[in-house]
Amino acid sequence: MVAPPLLSALEAAGYDLGSTGFGEPARRAAELMKNADYQRVLATIAEDLGADRARDPHAGVGMRFAHRQFDVNWLSSPHSHFELVAVVNRLDREAFDSRYCGELRFLYRLAYDTREQAGGVRSRLPMTVNVVHWILKDSGCQTVVRKLAYPGELGDASRQSWLMGPDGPFGQNPLATQLKAVEVNFQSVRWPSTVRPNLAGHAEYTLRVFEAGSYAPVPLENTPNEAKLRGNPALARELAKWLSEPEQLRKIDQGDIQIPTEYLAHRAISVAPHGLARLGNRPFTSALGKRFAKLDVSAPIGKPYETFTSSRGVLRRLDGLSCQGCHQSRSIAGFHLLGIDPASQAVDAIRVPMSVHFHDDLDRRARYLRARLDGETPPRMRPPAERAHTEGAVGDPCALPDAVDNQKWTCGDGLRCEPYMDDFFGICIPATGPSFGDPCEFGIPSANRNVHRDYSRLDRSLPCADAGVCESNAVGFPGGMCSGACTDLPVGAVCGEIAELGPFNHCLASGAPFPECITEKTRPGALRACDPHHPCREDYICARLADGGGACLPPYFLFQMRVDGHAL
Repeated sequence: MVAPPLLSALEAAGYDLGSTGFGEPARRAAELMKNADYQRVLATIAEDLGADRARDPHAGVGMRFAHRQFDVNWLSSPHSHFELVAVVNRLDREAFDSRYCGELRFLYRLAYDTREQAGGVRSRLPMTVNVVHWILKDSGCQTVVRKLAYPGELGDASRQSWLMGPDGPFGQNPLATQLKAVEVNFQSVRWPSTVRPNLAGHAEYTLRVFEAGSYAPVPLENTPNEAKLRGNPALARELAKWLSEPEQLRKIDQGDIQIPTEYLAHRAISVAPHGLARLGNRPFTSALGKRFAKLDVSAPIGKPYETFTSSRGVLRRLDGLSCQGCHQSRSIAGFHLLGIDPASQAVDAIRVPMSVHFHDDLDRRARYLRARLDGETPPRMRPPAERAHTEGAVGDPCALPDAVDNQKWTCGDGLRCEPYMDDFFGICIPATGPSFGDPCEFGIPSANRNVHRDYSRLDRSLPCADAGVCESNAVGFPGGMCSGACTDLPVGAVCGEIAELGPFNHCLASGAPFPECITEKTRPGALRACDPHHPCREDYICARLADGGGACLPPYFLFQMRVDGHAL
């Protein structure tokens, strides 16, 4: 559920962050600061950011730093608040703990509003708080399923009446739930493209889970503690042996493996851009790669694995199941769900509030719900986040000619699989060559455990069709992006605004409001059109245009997707 009217009604009815996550009503950060449990979460975040600064002398808050950090003071500012942007039914999570009927998740975005001041602005910030509740089995899971199933197609007003009515999940007889955890995901630091031009910049996202009750950090699901495993060869051998057992290989293939907590990390950092091409997003490859080199992954006769055929494929599947791997697989700059912006927001708005992976996965979750409603055994297979279907559209990952794993990942008619930023997959582009929105600069990023040393040689380029030009990595376009003049645009292209890198950043650094900078320091350019059924390629976001349409842009061209430039 992402419709703003419904979410506003739910918040007003007692589903604010304080109520769902910390046991006391509160929406504004200053109110939450009165809660001791919220303070514990904030203290851990502050400690993480302090440790990052100690390791990186170039990191700090504000645009005067080369490496621009998240400002922990936002979490206590009188101008900050948390907005409910989604409620997500995860009945399919029943497979991970059969004591419950899955999970119900309340997702919040950090935002601020300084419009009471001269020149003030309203903006969201690159942070989500996911409040996860177990759905209790008090009345049986079949009753829960019926309670969560919409009774036909309803408009917002009718849906609100149903949601909060006697038969709805949030009405007089609500779902019985129990707080499981509070999960945070935030952009901890961003480097502009001027600092790391061959990667179009660099950003890091901290992932933490705080358990209900103590609000202490707990191990992250299926996310290995790389440093611990590298420092303890016996423990690494033990984990590799356990993962290589036939029963565990089958669960890895299905996507419902549950790795014991003694091997897991309490904090993960995902990095962007370029997804799983970056070793920082592949913790299993980093920690166990050599131990898996000779792994026998032959499946029992007649029961082949669906997602891998080699030991390298097993590692790739595991990497995608980790927190950082999943959050950098066809995501929106480290996030899978960001929420719908207000209709009144003229600039800095997102057209499509969810990632390609999240959108695709909704079909799987709907099939799960239908099976439960019909009393059937629901499907267990959870496709890789990198791709859920077999015939790729433009921008989708695809199997290169010499690929061993996922050979069925082909491109659709009129497309070809082009080697891109990853030696595991290519990218589907038009057979005639890249057009508006397609990549035009190519090179595999270096594989460093220290992501601050990552770079790409960008040793190959392709000419853009339709008289287009290549907007380069150096000015913030990951993989380069074909653009051009806003005349005689082909189907699938649209005219949008492209920030002029130097003038735009100088404008923000001067303290000018973002709407002013985006209006005065941009130029028109041809971009790929987008909507929920025509998504952008990885490392791009579908931004909302003035007419309500969408155009693909690098995410950090949107103010709400970057930690720097906010006057708060």
